[in-house]
Amino acid sequence: MIRASVGARPYAIATWQWFEPSFLFYAGRGAMRVHQLKNPQEIRRVVADGHGTAYLALPTRDVPALRTGLPGALHVQELYSGYELYSRQHIALLRIESPISLEKNGS
Repeated sequence: MIRASVGARPYAIATWQWFEPSFLFYAGRGAMRVHQLKNPQEIRRVVADGHGTAYLALPTRDVPALRTGLPGALHVQELYSGYELYSRQHIALLRIESPISLEKNGS
């Protein structure tokens, strides 16, 4: 899903309160780093590392609190929410973009 939506553009991958090693395999390009956030405010740095675009996987229950804690300038779009078998919880995938990235991509 990430590869289909981002194409060849650069991006970063992060997780919050959830991690499955297969996530990087299915979401990444080669030897990408998965940023495992210790606090939601770190997403700013991850978005910058991804040249304005980051994909964040987290428990669905945490999405409202994360949205509240993010700076208003960041654009958040929920791409997916579904049950993840191994952790036995619902996981959401968010695309988070800076205003500059949105202008470049024409979104």
